[in-house]
Amino acid sequence: MGNKIGSNRLTKIIPGLLLIAMVYTSGFYLYGPAVNGKLVLIDDHEYFLLLGPTQELPIIEIVPRLLSLTELGHWGESMRFRPFYFIERALESSLWGIEPLPRFVLRIFLGSSLAACFAFLTWSELRNISIRMPQRVLVFFLSFFIGFLTLMISSWSDIILRLGPSEIFVAFALVPFILGVRRVWKNSSASAGWLWLFCGYAIAILSKENTFSLLPIIWIIAAISFKSSRVKFLILAGILFVTGLTIWIELGIYIAMAQNGGDVYGQQRNISDFLTKLFQEPYIYLAVIALVVAFVSEVKNLHKLNSSRVESHLAAARPFARFKFTLAVSASIWVLIFDTFIYQAAAEPRYLFLSQISLVVIFITSIIALITFNETRQTLSLVLALLLTFLAIGISNKGSSISRIQDLSTRASTNSQEVNSHIQELLEATKEFPNSRVVLYLNSPLLEHSFAISRIVWFATGNYVYFGKPYPELQTGSQGLLFETKIFMTSENQNPICVFFGKTLDTESTICETEIIF
Repeated sequence: MGNKIGSNRLTKIIPGLLLIAMVYTSGFYLYGPAVNGKLVLIDDHEYFLLLGPTQELPIIEIVPRLLSLTELGHWGESMRFRPFYFIERALESSLWGIEPLPRFVLRIFLGSSLAACFAFLTWSELRNISIRMPQRVLVFFLSFFIGFLTLMISSWSDIILRLGPSEIFVAFALVPFILGVRRVWKNSSASAGWLWLFCGYAIAILSKENTFSLLPIIWIIAAISFKSSRVKFLILAGILFVTGLTIWIELGIYIAMAQNGGDVYGQQRNISDFLTKLFQEPYIYLAVIALVVAFVSEVKNLHKLNSSRVESHLAAARPFARFKFTLAVSASIWVLIFDTFIYQAAAEPRYLFLSQISLVVIFITSIIALITFNETRQTLSLVLALLLTFLAIGISNKGSSISRIQDLSTRASTNSQEVNSHIQELLEATKEFPNSRVVLYLNSPLLEHSFAISRIVWFATGNYVYFGKPYPELQTGSQGLLFETKIFMTSENQNPICVFFGKTLDTESTICETEIIF
């Protein structure tokens, strides 16, 4: 008897494990070429900074270096504050030095984990309504393609293919967050679910300061669940913790922004521009339609609720639980609108990440609602859901094909190898000419490039870099942490290592020991 029960459980688990394995395989198939990438200038210079001239970071040195070399020691001064992001990067540096391969593997794994989470949730929600084998097969493949759709969104090309963006850790945080939401919605007294929910949010807000749009969702879930829950103390403690954590992070950023008159990108947000951009997005209209359909469907199906004792208790204690699809779509629309406001002037794909994930959640919710509420024609509903998923995959990533995503991965890897070759050339030059100063010649005051080079040179030599000509934007101290700007004077009778961006310029009176062109 026991063997039979164990066999039945294994039979139920195997499809789920196979589904997850297939999604991870798809993630590495799409973005696998990126593992050949190398460290580049922008963002990756932080690894050089943390490692220092010794090229190592002992565990006991992680906290002191983070506090002295990064924004973690400058609360209220830095317009960004991402403790988890920098702690994770410090751990990477301690474990792997400047080796890029495990870092890229980790990012593909984390991105694929969110896709696998969506696939598994779809499968677990629909498997119990599918009795016949054809329906079970349809549910399995629908769930897989939901995961594949998640992997196809355009944000990944800017998140997985680079080591710098903190959104990859937000993707990681969303897994326990979403699993926690689902768990506590089914059982408001599930301690594990609340812990997943709170921990997921904490990782998100400590990785990317703009993810506090998720906090009101936690408040609403707690408000709905509190009365019927037997773990009220845990809920209150968790709410106080995540709210206090958010205030601490956002207050420090607000103080820094007030002193600088804008955010870290120098943006001022405008309500008029935001509304114009919002109503130009066709997806917002589809999201509103999904909200209306979910609400009408749930109202229509109220009388079909299971009349069991458990369901009756749930309906009496948590009447909003009847509208889980409506609330899920509403929460996703809130995140979509908030993200559009925050990043109304942003151009890079990664800034659309939470918006695109919100659209995926709306799509999944609509698909599940379509199948759940059409009990008499579930096979037809499953086929229609599959067709809609194929359509969504076709228009995701701006219509990019699988081969195009692989090409993007290959191109990112090739470009990073080229940039890294110049970095290695620079490091070799500092060894060959140890007494020569490194001088930057910029076509324009590209602050990010100057930050990156200064940290890499400090990593190699422990010295500052110099600028080949004065820029008003590069006054002493403007670079902030550790590195001050200095102008190289040719009267110093010292031939420098010259670093150019784009082309050589302004060196008529300077003889370089060597020239490096990025």
